[in-house]
Amino acid sequence: MTDASARTSRFVGRGRELRVLDDVLAAAAGGEGGAVLVSGRAGIGKTALCRETARRARQAGFTVAWGSCWPGGGAPPWWPWQEILAGLDEPRGAALLAAGPHLDPERFARFSAIEELLGARAPLLVVVDDVHAADAGTLLLTRFLARDVARRPMMMLLARRDTTPDPLSGVADTLISLSGLDLAETEALLRTRWARIEPGLLATVHRITGGHPLHLRRVMAVGGAEPARGCVREVIGDAVDRLSEPARALLSTAAVLGPAPSVPEAAALSCTSPAGVRAALREAAGDGLVEHGQRSRFVFSHEVVREVLLARLTPAQELDAHARAADLLDGAAVSGADRPVRHAHHALQAADRSAADARRAVAACRTAARVMLDTFGYESAADLLAAAVAVPQPAEPRAPLLVEYAEAVLRCGRLAEARKLFDEAAQVAVAERDTVALAGAAVGLGGMWINEHRNRLDRERVAGLQRRALAELPAEQTRLRCRLRVRLTAEAVYQGGPVAPVLAALDEARRLGDGPVLAEALSLAHHALLTPRHTADRLPLAEELTAVAAKAGEGMLALLGLCWQAVDLFHLGDPRAERALAELRQRADALGCRSIQHMAAALETMLLVRAGRLADAEERAYACFELGTLAGDADATGFLGAQLMSIRWLQGREAEMLPMVEEIVGAQRGGRGPGGRTLSGSSFDQSGPRDPGAGAGRSAVRRAGRDDPAAAAGRAGPGRLPPAGAGADRPAGERRRPR
Repeated sequence: MTDASARTSRFVGRGRELRVLDDVLAAAAGGEGGAVLVSGRAGIGKTALCRETARRARQAGFTVAWGSCWPGGGAPPWWPWQEILAGLDEPRGAALLAAGPHLDPERFARFSAIEELLGARAPLLVVVDDVHAADAGTLLLTRFLARDVARRPMMMLLARRDTTPDPLSGVADTLISLSGLDLAETEALLRTRWARIEPGLLATVHRITGGHPLHLRRVMAVGGAEPARGCVREVIGDAVDRLSEPARALLSTAAVLGPAPSVPEAAALSCTSPAGVRAALREAAGDGLVEHGQRSRFVFSHEVVREVLLARLTPAQELDAHARAADLLDGAAVSGADRPVRHAHHALQAADRSAADARRAVAACRTAARVMLDTFGYESAADLLAAAVAVPQPAEPRAPLLVEYAEAVLRCGRLAEARKLFDEAAQVAVAERDTVALAGAAVGLGGMWINEHRNRLDRERVAGLQRRALAELPAEQTRLRCRLRVRLTAEAVYQGGPVAPVLAALDEARRLGDGPVLAEALSLAHHALLTPRHTADRLPLAEELTAVAAKAGEGMLALLGLCWQAVDLFHLGDPRAERALAELRQRADALGCRSIQHMAAALETMLLVRAGRLADAEERAYACFELGTLAGDADATGFLGAQLMSIRWLQGREAEMLPMVEEIVGAQRGGRGPGGRTLSGSSFDQSGPRDPGAGAGRSAVRRAGRDDPAAAAGRAGPGRLPPAGAGADRPAGERRRPR
């Protein structure tokens, strides 16, 4: 196990904090776990406190697993969790975050398998250090595992700098903020070096250092208080300056490789021998700048040490060092699953050196992003492709890269951002005369739902792009041709077209035998059938969608399948509906998918209205609106309007909604608002669909010139969902005023 906690040194102070941590450990040993977040400035002692807690946990019979995030970039997705799982010596542990046909391809299933694996090692302490440097996938998995920690014999200990916003806000139920050591703790630390300390000197040292442990250790290393008068970087800089020139140059270059370089890589990068590297390490270790790691690695004693060493390089030297690192990682000399990601990181850092370096950086990013997508690191892949897009390449085609970037963003559930990126990619593809890229951009521009483009001109423009792409695509582009046919026929249903062509296109997708294409086709076909006439036909499609998407590793579409299942079960009055909604909410929360969280919140709002909990429903309606806005859902305002109209109608206060109704109707007429996916008029109870004319949004729909609000809602999006309680029984004692 690569366990930083295994390094031992005398620990002093932090008595209050240790008592809190001991209490959490004791509760976890009894089956009531907890998550603790330790925060503080760089060098304040967060890692040392975590090491001491890990030592105590081992003594209490806990299994301890430790992972550290990788500051500065270049680490693969899930990096600390890969360390943690590998450290548990479980043969299948680290593989759960890798690509492989023998593993479940759906991200939620793998998260659940990791949760099960950790639960089998109870009692367990998991330490995740440097959380401020975590990638999005690591944060997502950490949140997932922390949600039920209170019911498990497990403690999660997270550490981060407090100079950045908390990336795991709300995850920890215990917060510990570290400040400097007090006078007694400072004396205890200094006595590990000196037997006697004059009271006056002790007070001076404490005042100068503020009790900052890293400052104090520098005082102990140099034997006096004077160096501590500067900031921590200046103190470390003094130690770096005392190194010999060869050692200083070697370590500054090696700092480019990250917080834990290997000796062979450092030797290759600095053009010296492994023996030369070890000599420099001995010199630096004597001054506390580096520590020996495992598997021929060394570790900078603190991230600030690495930052100070990097600052010794000129910009040209740093560019050259990154370019050499990219060369090193591009060859066969370095192996490992993290090689493509590290290669992309260094290639990006060297991209400004020349046009050839820029081309290499973009190619490396695209390769690494594919690896990340295969291992469910959607957010990291999107970030890497965003960096690639930002690399200047005047003479190179950009459309394929933009399409890949937009697809990665869409898989993260960032709908509005993806829509803009697909639009940009389409324009660039037209300019570059790239028919394949145009097809990818055009089909992506359709979005996750049907009828996402409400402005008539915009809708016709997008449909025109899709028809043009289909006409120009070569016959061998069967996947894209099938996707475009499904999209065009499904969109036509919303403009009054027949359903039969959609079902024919779905059959074509089945014959193609491509999992992701079939999953997308099933979702769009289901959406096209979202009318009362097809209520009984939709559930089998939703169930097939969930199974196909999960098998293909299409997490977003699998979630969408669960969303459709919940809607269908409610429409059918099936008693399994609320259980399906609970599963949908659990998965959407675990995977951080805002668009599906929005749908789940809309359903939950409806249930609150139906239960007569109108105040709670109104609060939930606004929370639903916030989620929809964050997700970029065009119908967030329409959903809120329908929900509030339902609530006000039941309260006998519908006149208050007139301004909002007029605004929504005006937006629909102008093509600016939630035209096709409002919830109006599709309310239901457990016995099945209600009268489509009973919806609370009926008057708004009629003013807009609609004929059938249920059909309007059904053709609209998962509206897609039932309206927020329209037509539901009023709570006892509440009377509706006559019109």
